[in-house]
Amino acid sequence: MKRKALIVTAFVLLLARLAVDWKAFGKYLRKMSKDGQLAAERLDVWDSYFPYAVIFGIANPWIAQFSRLDAPAPVWFYAYPHTSGSSLDVHTPATLASLQDAFNGMVSTLQGSSSGGGGSGGGGGAV
Repeated sequence: MKRKALIVTAFVLLLARLAVDWKAFGKYLRKMSKDGQLAAERLDVWDSYFPYAVIFGIANPWIAQFSRLDAPAPVWFYAYPHTSGSSLDVHTPATLASLQDAFNGMVSTLQGSSSGGGGSGGGGGAV
């Protein structure tokens, strides 16, 4: 029984340490989204950290900050036309503005689809 208690205690301490580390990383990302000099110094990692900026809810300020620094769009991001007949050339490099537009569109779509709706039930009949 004592061994289990030690394992649980060690696990809880590990989780507490991880929570502290993640909070500190989120604080660092928030600071970078506001501090142009810090962002300029870490331009090499901006796109690697972008998914974490999304998780911490600072994607738009993050993109805005790095747009001011003329950071290139991430290599993994491709801009496609939203509607048929759009004049967007697939050979045109994606920009951070197109990334921000795509991100905002995704968020709007997800928020719209999670608004819920009514449902109906069916009934049975005698055979």
